[in-house]
Amino acid sequence: MPTRTTTRTATFARPFLIGGMDREGQAGTYVIETYEERVEPLSFVAYRRISTSIRLQPAGRPGIIETYVIDPGALEAALAKDSTDA
Repeated sequence: MPTRTTTRTATFARPFLIGGMDREGQAGTYVIETYEERVEPLSFVAYRRISTSIRLQPAGRPGIIETYVIDPGALEAALAKDSTDA
């Protein structure tokens, strides 16, 4: 089944925690990847989300990237909370 990956960034002004992460992320910009598979057979092109992940680089550990599978709704909620917190 054909798959695709969509990449975007998310910027947090303050530390954050999303379900699925085992530690708090620091303020900064992060890569978000969404993996989808094509739904077949249909008369039109449609994709179903398989997973969404966020990449974090731990402080003091250059060259190390941690990837966490997260819920996209929880990501959007964390971004909304970050933008409304004073």
